[in-house]
Parts: sequence; structure tokens; C-alpha cells
Amino acid sequence: MRQDIEEMIEECEICNKSKRRNLTPYGEIHNVIATRKNQLLSVDIYGPLLIGRAGLERIMVVMDVFTKYVKLFPIKKADSKTCIRVIEKYM
Repeated sequence: MRQDIEEMIEECEICNKSKRRNLTPYGEIHNVIATRKNQLLSVDIYGPLLIGRAGLERIMVVMDVFTKYVKLFPIKKADSKTCIRVIEKYM
């Protein structure tokens, strides 16, 4: 019966489109540990929000992983150029 269920799930179109395969990731997995300030930053984009002054509609959240210090930056677009510019200018 178990084999029948496994075959049915493998053939199910909805299951194949929506479910991820349980595969072992390639390479070694290890933790990245920050040992000093500004060595490792965590970045996230929050929005879209109501459009504010100068067309700003998103918030870029930057957290220093070592100190847990958080800074928020209003931004227009959520793209890599904007994120890099903000980090280089303010961090």
C-alpha cells in the first residue's frame, strides 16, 4: 500500500508543481559567525507602503548581525543598486 501511495503522489500534477523535493544540499553547511561590528549585515525590504515624500514607498531594513543594531532607510525602488548605494553611504 505504501508503494501505491508513493506512486500516486509522484504522478500527481499538483503535487509536482507545488511541493519541493527533499534533496540533500550540495557542499558543506556551516554557520557564518560575525566576530566584529559591520562584518556581516542582514538586509530586508519592507513594502510597498503608501507613497510618501519624494515617491518613497519602501523601507530598507539593515541589521548588523554582531551588534544587532538596526537602521531603517526609506527608498523608492527595491533593487540592488539602491541597496548598495545606501549601505556604502550610511553604514
